Amino acid sequence: LLVAAAGSLRENYVKTRKMKSVYYILNHFSLREGQRVLLGEGWMPTADMNDVRAALLKGGEHSGSAIPPTLEKIPTTEEHPTYHKTNKYTSGYQSLVDAYGVNSYREINPAVYTIATFPFLFAVMF
Repeated sequence: LLVAAAGSLRENYVKTRKMKSVYYILNHFSLREGQRVLLGEGWMPTADMNDVRAALLKGGEHSGSAIPPTLEKIPTTEEHPTYHKTNKYTSGYQSLVDAYGVNSYREINPAVYTIATFPFLFAVMF
């Protein structure tokens, strides 16, 4: 019995972690309309709104939901989170800058200056 359980231990571990992750995210949602609708709020770049809407519609179709998902922009007075779009070349420098601290919303991104100066300052050490 234990040999059979040991054979599927890794597979069961992965399934359990995935289920735990799904329930963790679902617990951040709130219920509306007689506990039939899940409502979630989050931040996203305005430029990516159409992509997120398409992903929500695709997920709603795959789940077989009778109620189509909606996406609305909610006005807020809260401070926006900082988001820097990176690619494979700039992500390393952005991670280096973020290790020292993330700049506030609408501040100049110091990673741009790091990209230009870091190689030269590193070369000075040698």
